[in-house]
Amino acid sequence: MSRDPVCGVLIDEKLSTSLKYEGRKYYFCGDSCRKHFHEIPEKYLLIKAA
Repeated sequence: MSRDPVCGVLIDEKLSTSLKYEGRKYYFCGDSCRKHFHEIPEKYLLIKAA
């Protein structure tokens, strides 16, 4: 299981959409969250790191 970096939902990697950013693969609950992350990844990575 992984956590969607945009909305925080726990998701199964096998059933989710993903995006590779700076050598790491991120998983998303759906296309909307993936799109938000793709547009401004730094916004969601800062929240995750805090």
